[in-house]
Amino acid sequence: MSLSLRHKRLMFKQKYAQKLQDNPISVKVGGQTEESYLLKPMKPEDQPGSAEFRKMVSLMKTREDWLNIIPFLTGLQNSKRPFATKNLVWLVRKAGLAGQASVMVESVKQSKRTGLTLANVAVAKNLFLAIRYKAQEANFKGAEVETALRQARQMADLFDAPEHTAADRMNDAKHSPEIIAILLELSAANTLDSLGGKDVEGQVRAYATRLLSTWSFGNFDVPALWETANFRLLELIPVWSGMNLALQVDEIKADAELSNALRSRMGELGKTIEASVEKVTKESDSADRSGVVLAKRLYHK
Repeated sequence: MSLSLRHKRLMFKQKYAQKLQDNPISVKVGGQTEESYLLKPMKPEDQPGSAEFRKMVSLMKTREDWLNIIPFLTGLQNSKRPFATKNLVWLVRKAGLAGQASVMVESVKQSKRTGLTLANVAVAKNLFLAIRYKAQEANFKGAEVETALRQARQMADLFDAPEHTAADRMNDAKHSPEIIAILLELSAANTLDSLGGKDVEGQVRAYATRLLSTWSFGNFDVPALWETANFRLLELIPVWSGMNLALQVDEIKADAELSNALRSRMGELGKTIEASVEKVTKESDSADRSGVVLAKRLYHK
């Protein structure tokens, strides 16, 4: 999908609404298997994240398609109709699963225009999960790990910018153990895969220490609803995985105090993971839920 400036104005400027209604315009979405998407005027009372928007996103296949999310979000901001958090989280998840986390990274870099900010910890957590997805699918080896680590560090560098800082310290991305654990996981994976297990720059140690110091900012209770527990597993498994990979790095193994502290937290977290897996499996009557599948893949005592 490629929206011209004219198309964007037709969608987002109310003075063009009737013109678009009278003369409908369709654009092609989906690369080689193109489908048509009909542009519609967006009124102030319309809710972004509607069925039409989700349909549009589901049709997006190529990077060119996904890059149009940036002007789309910008248009919503300019129209003073920003996305609700649940819709932003959904969008970020979809981008990650489509291998297009880089588009969301660029959207965050342009947060003053797009409204996509790390100050929203739910968005931040899901962005880091999206960033790590391709590295996970590559079994934490090769170029995908290097790319994911670079993107994650770029996002972490923004944590102290005013537009990416939450008013509530307990909900600030830079204090989130789930986010810090992904930085640890990717750094440890890159160290093991490309640096012979040597923490040359001390990044693995730094992230491991940071994770332990921010542990109290996390909530590691088993959720009451299996649906929530399933999504929570998607956040908790990388925390466990990050510590597990860190313990394989030479400098961490050689530090008894640090390695013992990591193992202690892994033990605590393991109980939550196991209880959550049991809850999701029993109450949903399925062992194929995404969180359970990820636990089977990466959680090993």
